[in-house]
Amino acid sequence: MSLPHGREISSNQVELIVGREFPIKRFVSLCNSLVWTTSKSRQLAQTSFTERVFVKDNGIDAEWTIGLSGDLHQGALIRQGWNVFQYKQRDVTGSDRQQIVTGLRRDLRGAAQEVSTRTGSRPDHYSLFTNVDLTHAEKEDLAAAVGEGFNDPLQVTIRGAAEIAVGLNDSPHLRSAFFSTDRFSTWERSWLNHNKASIAGRVPGLIGRGGDVTEIKAAVDDDRIRVIAITGPSGIGKSRLTLEATAHCLLDAIVSVDSELGVTDFLRTQSAGQNPIVIIDNPLPGQTRELIAAAVGEGPKLILIITDPGAAKQFNFGQDSRVKVFALQPLSETDSRELLRKAGASLDYSVESWVTQKAGGNASVLIAAAAVGAGLKRSRFPRPSGRRIGNES
Repeated sequence: MSLPHGREISSNQVELIVGREFPIKRFVSLCNSLVWTTSKSRQLAQTSFTERVFVKDNGIDAEWTIGLSGDLHQGALIRQGWNVFQYKQRDVTGSDRQQIVTGLRRDLRGAAQEVSTRTGSRPDHYSLFTNVDLTHAEKEDLAAAVGEGFNDPLQVTIRGAAEIAVGLNDSPHLRSAFFSTDRFSTWERSWLNHNKASIAGRVPGLIGRGGDVTEIKAAVDDDRIRVIAITGPSGIGKSRLTLEATAHCLLDAIVSVDSELGVTDFLRTQSAGQNPIVIIDNPLPGQTRELIAAAVGEGPKLILIITDPGAAKQFNFGQDSRVKVFALQPLSETDSRELLRKAGASLDYSVESWVTQKAGGNASVLIAAAAVGAGLKRSRFPRPSGRRIGNES
């Protein structure tokens, strides 16, 4: 079920959609994103994360911990010291709600002491996320169950469907990425889909693009730059490069899956006090300039992936330092040969030379040639025609 983009989500919708449609890892990702977004992600990047994922109850429980030193910012969802976060997802459809809450209380009884016994450390803050919509009395009962048998000072917070809904409505970019799936995707899901669907997903890492990644990543981290445009012909590696350059801020970035995304939809991802990043792959030419104008105004940070060479004219903003354009160049012959080999090609030198010449430094063409392999010795590999290969742009 995809919710209309820009519309607030209710606690009932959180309870039902998460319970019926979300795998546990997606629910964990949703909650982690809320914690990250509301707790100053760049400062949290300096802390130490330890993740432990369990598969209790048919894989619907998970836990991760974070140690936060006293000199860093403490967001609304994190306290000073050692924080333990646990997630419990339940499908409430056709179930007795009282039985579900009773089951949660039973599962959580002595949870803080269990963590302490298992890890040898004493948690300072225990935070439970669940998609179940809880009453105040039920939250108090669950908090008491968590602290049962634990004699040290402990803060316990219980966040049910209502609290998750509030967090999502305060962070529209996350709400859209997780629930308006016909318009947006999370970075993580885009990465998985890219590697699965794109021909470039067959090769781990990037060949010959290390400098490009470094430069684009620096632009992503520069708050003064509001628009990043990555241009180049189809197959040269723009999509892969964009995802690689934003991997360090994956919980801040969302990806449009709708090429007809307009300015109004773009602005609806803005989240007060936050700096989300919206990635749009080949927007409609008529929308490009308006999207740029919105981003350099008060909109979210924008990354555009542009294949159409004519669309580059839309970036004529003079010397506006808020707009940064990266025009990807073909791979060098040396990098082309390395990519062929990393993609699994086993070609003699003459065939390898012929392939690199005909591919013209186009990554997707080179990977496609590697997939053909020895067959290239029996038939000439056609010159790239500009036709899109796979889903790599």
